[in-house]
Amino acid sequence: MKLWLPLLLSLFVIAAAPVLETAAWKAGAASAKITPEKSMWMAGYAARTKPSESVELDLFAKPFALTDQEGGRFVLVTLDLIGVPRNLRLAVAERAKKEHGIEPANLAINASHTHSGPELRTSRLHGADDVAQRELETAEYTTALENTILRLIGEALEKSVPAHLDNSHARCGFAMNRRTPDGNGGWSNFPNPAGPVDQSVRFEGERGGWKRDRGDLWLCLPLHDAGASEIQRRLHVPEGWKPASKDGAWSLYERAGQIIGVFSTDTLGLFCLLGKGDGETQLRQLIAANPDASQLKRRFVWPGGGTLDYDLHAEKDRWVIVSEDDKPVNRDHGAWPLMAGEVPGFNGGSDQTLEN
Repeated sequence: MKLWLPLLLSLFVIAAAPVLETAAWKAGAASAKITPEKSMWMAGYAARTKPSESVELDLFAKPFALTDQEGGRFVLVTLDLIGVPRNLRLAVAERAKKEHGIEPANLAINASHTHSGPELRTSRLHGADDVAQRELETAEYTTALENTILRLIGEALEKSVPAHLDNSHARCGFAMNRRTPDGNGGWSNFPNPAGPVDQSVRFEGERGGWKRDRGDLWLCLPLHDAGASEIQRRLHVPEGWKPASKDGAWSLYERAGQIIGVFSTDTLGLFCLLGKGDGETQLRQLIAANPDASQLKRRFVWPGGGTLDYDLHAEKDRWVIVSEDDKPVNRDHGAWPLMAGEVPGFNGGSDQTLEN
């Protein structure tokens, strides 16, 4: 089976902007770099024998604040870290209530679980080259992180403006339970296919008038710029991908020789993996294969042949993909297995095969 699911990983529809009534809720966001200023022991991978040596991509903290019509506040904080230690959670929650009136139950702190960030344990740190020194560095970093989070929460609240909220949902099929009972009342960190697992993913979006400080997206949904004459929503391209070429709504980005194609307008956004090659040539081929932009709302044609048809208004529990090369696919979420196969248009030898 051709693995086409990742090819339109960010395929979604944005309805034309309706006439909006006065919003009763407010929303605001902020962002700040939390990359350690000096070398630290890194979290994850017990076999590590030395601390960090350099920075490839910065780490960020990003709070998203909501205030309802009665003044109730909810804040979601995302961290590019391995986790949220209990001591950090308790300290931030206590100060957030005291300084910003946010109840602990209305404060969510989420971590990306990166294994390319600093160690956060201030005790029981095993395997480090100098445990006492590394624990001291972690404690200093945690104190600075706590202050940064509280400052950002305040900024997000201050920047809050009237907003309209939308929500949707999707399914993350590879999520799995890794808590296997050991028979003694405890558990071991081992795959447990029979254990409970929640594979649902909820998305929250904001359609207010606040202006983004950066090109960041929240929970994979596009936002818009307050200075626009109409609601404009754009696909987000992560940092590190450099513009390679552009023509109209199509743009190509390159990173480490890999090229992705991005189509982004007010009403549609998608991207596709193109593999390695000349950007200008691949851009011309993309446009030639998809000359009618309106058709992209329902069909994508690969430059080398092959098609994908999709329904951007798919109902709950139905995949947006309708057919591949005019052959219908099973659109039932629960019926899809993990897949591996060839990616059309992904150039170059063994690079053609992606395995899950």
